[in-house]
Amino acid sequence: MDIDSLKAGDLFANKIDENLQNCVVMLVMMGHSWASLPDAQGARRIDNPGDYPRMEVAAALKRGIHVIPVLVGDTPLPKREELPSEIAGLVDRQVLRLSREDFDADMTRVMSSVARDLPGITWTQMPWKTLAVAVVLLLFGILTYVKFGPSLLSHKSGTETSSSSAKVLNISGKWGTPLIQNVYSPNDRSTLVFEFTQAGDTVAGSVTEMADAKTLSTKGIVDGKIRDNVLSFYTKGEVTWDSGNIPYKETYTGVLQKAGREIAFQRFNDVPSGGEVERFIATSK
Repeated sequence: MDIDSLKAGDLFANKIDENLQNCVVMLVMMGHSWASLPDAQGARRIDNPGDYPRMEVAAALKRGIHVIPVLVGDTPLPKREELPSEIAGLVDRQVLRLSREDFDADMTRVMSSVARDLPGITWTQMPWKTLAVAVVLLLFGILTYVKFGPSLLSHKSGTETSSSSAKVLNISGKWGTPLIQNVYSPNDRSTLVFEFTQAGDTVAGSVTEMADAKTLSTKGIVDGKIRDNVLSFYTKGEVTWDSGNIPYKETYTGVLQKAGREIAFQRFNDVPSGGEVERFIATSK
């Protein structure tokens, strides 16, 4: 977050220029509305020469910094004519993509692309703050291994321990939420009812949305998994758009807490005009 490195009175433009002096690689994260996001007057923000993301990208391209467009989900790369001329060079660059389905593999590719441009230094050459962060991360990694090690894939003396040997809480049955405010229509509220069936770490079932005791929709659970107290799955739906009905996914990630009596969920959809993250709690009924 850029605000973490700014102090009161700093000039944004000067700080951007100063930070770009030390920048080796720039990742330009693009979602569906990256090029079309409007300002308060309804004009595209990216058409404003004073728009900070535009300024940062333009300065990086001008300096010859390695700029990598990173497309989130199924976001298409903007067309050249959709971009101001000073950043239109983005479309000439090889892109990377981050998807929910292949997040680990995609992140590995992102890190590999960045690492190729970073200078190789020994730990004795690191600034003390960087070294301190590395030590903290190492400590965190050790603590994580101590806590979750038995459930992680490990190799020792030619033997392999699978995560399936770890104890998996069973969530079979019906779960429900209190009234949830719709992030797109604040006046609308509904509840969600989950019906889970579980076999090992595989979860199936349905998600039903209800309002005023009426069923609004029921969707089947796809690719449901539960590992290390983390539940993940998605549902499919369709939304009516200018070009017709567009299919979309709603991805759910839940963390079991309170000895498995409660699931803290995050829900995200890939509707072109959506993308909001919703958070809610479901309890066993």
